[in-house]
Amino acid sequence: MLACVLLLAACKEDEQCRMERYVRLYAGFYQMNLNAASGERTEGRLYVDTLSVQGMGLDGYIYDRVPRKDSVQLVLNNQADVSEFVLTFEDTLRQQVVADTLSVYYRRTESYLSFECGCLYTFTLDTALTRSTRHFIDSIVINSIEVNTANVENIKIYHTP
Repeated sequence: MLACVLLLAACKEDEQCRMERYVRLYAGFYQMNLNAASGERTEGRLYVDTLSVQGMGLDGYIYDRVPRKDSVQLVLNNQADVSEFVLTFEDTLRQQVVADTLSVYYRRTESYLSFECGCLYTFTLDTALTRSTRHFIDSIVINSIEVNTANVENIKIYHTP
């Protein structure tokens, strides 16, 4: 009986470790809207018609033709100081497909959590940009430089219709 209690306690600890170690870069899609009457520009959330995202040098897709996305979560490479992603935007109404390459530069920090949980990598963003492509993405703004276990939007990706 004691072994069962210890086993259940160990599983609970393991589950807690997994939740604490979920580190993702959060990126939201936006557009600037112009009010014709007032001339005022306002920021609005943008829902991409169909989106695919692939990490450069990785097999498979992070997102594969996902409809109506207004944000993405991306995993940064903890063995390098840059991660690159190909974002493919599909407009089914206009039958257009365009792709941009997102490059994210950062500093890595390794933190020891515990014997059970191991280590955790967090990141401090330096730069986020589109490399030689601007088919869909007009600009990128870093909203929060710290990429850690908090569910905070780190970058804003802008598109001008």
